[in-house]
Amino acid sequence: MAVCNPKPPVIAIFVFFLFLLHKTNSESFSFKFDIFEPNPFPIALVGNAISYGRAILLTRRDQVGDNVVIRKNSVGRAVYSTPIHLWDRFTRNVADFTTELTFVVDSGGPLLHGDGLAFFISPVQTAPNIPLNSSGGYLGLFSPENAFNPSRNQVVAVELDSFNNAWDPIPEPLAQLA
Repeated sequence: MAVCNPKPPVIAIFVFFLFLLHKTNSESFSFKFDIFEPNPFPIALVGNAISYGRAILLTRRDQVGDNVVIRKNSVGRAVYSTPIHLWDRFTRNVADFTTELTFVVDSGGPLLHGDGLAFFISPVQTAPNIPLNSSGGYLGLFSPENAFNPSRNQVVAVELDSFNNAWDPIPEPLAQLA
């Protein structure tokens, strides 16, 4: 008959406490904006973007009498200006994140529309200024000179396309499918 020691081994207790004391290097971060005041810190409004009550208008619209006039080649950005840590260069771990966005695309009429909208992530060192000649299909992210040069464009973007440019893939843009 085997005899059991009712006391747990010291090594098991030691390992258990090591797991309890292990400090993780994770960070939790969240934000929510329900209204955009004239200075919506930490949102940087660049180019033609302006705050407008509960919304941010990314492109220029002018009221002329009873009509809204959409300006051609208008480009704007709303950028969360506080750096967010997405990658740890020492551990090589990347962050997981979830985002929920609500937006309205209002072109001002069925014959007026822009090229689309992009949600993007870029390095902190990226200049906040909008590149010259970046309206239209460049979505305010790229200039014609660097648009197709991945070594110069360290940006990850999700594009909601509303116009079929010459360089777009064969499937029709999202807005044209609906």
